[in-house]
Amino acid sequence: MSRQHHYIKCESYFFQEAERGVKSFEVRLNDRDYRVGDMVYLQEFRDGKLTGRELKGKEILFVLESTWNGIEKGYCVFQLAERTGQ
Repeated sequence: MSRQHHYIKCESYFFQEAERGVKSFEVRLNDRDYRVGDMVYLQEFRDGKLTGRELKGKEILFVLESTWNGIEKGYCVFQLAERTGQ
């Protein structure tokens, strides 16, 4: 299966925390079928619009889906890190 590329809006506060390297995960509606190995590009979103700032692609290393207790049905949590391979 080929690697998917996801461009997703990220509220400014969370974008800045990800940019600083403090936040390395996302909690998302899993409407895109996020998978290990996919690439995520965070796009800063402020006051209802995109700012034009984007973080370079991060690779999804781990996905925790709603089949686990504590995660709402249809949602997932995924870990992001610098791309490790091609």
